[in-house]
Amino acid sequence: VVWGLEYPAPASRWQSGTAMHLVDRARNVLPLLVHEPGLSQGAIVLVGYSLGGLVIKQMLRVAQDSSGHDEKVGSFVRRVRKVAFIATPHAGSDHASWMQHLSLLMLPREPTLGLVRNHAGLRDLNVWYRDFSVQHEITNLVLWETQPYHLTRRIFGREFAIPLGVIVKPDSSDPGLPQPAQII
Repeated sequence: VVWGLEYPAPASRWQSGTAMHLVDRARNVLPLLVHEPGLSQGAIVLVGYSLGGLVIKQMLRVAQDSSGHDEKVGSFVRRVRKVAFIATPHAGSDHASWMQHLSLLMLPREPTLGLVRNHAGLRDLNVWYRDFSVQHEITNLVLWETQPYHLTRRIFGREFAIPLGVIVKPDSSDPGLPQPAQII
């Protein structure tokens, strides 16, 4: 059975929708998964694309912190066997850094500012996850982008492709796991 989770994550105030900080999003997502009857038994494989990979790591951290006094959460943590990270910015993104530098124009939302390159919170979360994944014998799959992203927009009846490059660079996509990770 495959379950999907979708949430808004607008990077800028120019975009509609609401954005939650990484920790708040993780605390919001964890009870949804823990109390879902279809996820109450069996092995769990978590797959996260981009910010979703960070949400997974933060959610597991929140879960581990509360697993001692909540058996459902403890069971959930023990049953996570595999995690796949797809273009996850473990060390942040240059695009978020640029949004921070151009904040008066770009109007980045606060969660986006937490994704700037080499953000202390991301470094801390990544070091924690390295230890956690070894301790819990989690198998990891790490995939990163190889093709540049082009933002396509129609302006005055003509379509333009604006090259943005690779959003999450390979060095940031690599979580630096001590165990051999399958990297493609």
